Amino acid sequence: MTQKEAFDLVLYKFIDAYVDLYGEINTVILTNQFHMHRTKASKVFTQYKEHELNGNNLRFDEGKAKYVKTATFKKNFLLDDSSLFFLNSVEVVHGRPKVTVK
Repeated sequence: MTQKEAFDLVLYKFIDAYVDLYGEINTVILTNQFHMHRTKASKVFTQYKEHELNGNNLRFDEGKAKYVKTATFKKNFLLDDSSLFFLNSVEVVHGRPKVTVK
């Protein structure tokens, strides 16, 4: 596995964990946590949807401008690992996400 593939897997697992706990996610969350450009974050969501096992984990809510958890949501990449433990581990490695107030 290349470094890029490993990082992409971390991002997919992050999406699984975050949606599992909070029920929704958007590009701002990824850009703040991983210090990436919004274009890259959008691409990550596209790739996540392409690799979904059940193909129906997330739906985009236009009104919220967020991906929201569907009733059939199942973690595709994190599998049996704890979502909270994974998010805490990401925070240890990448720090707390920066929050912008508007």
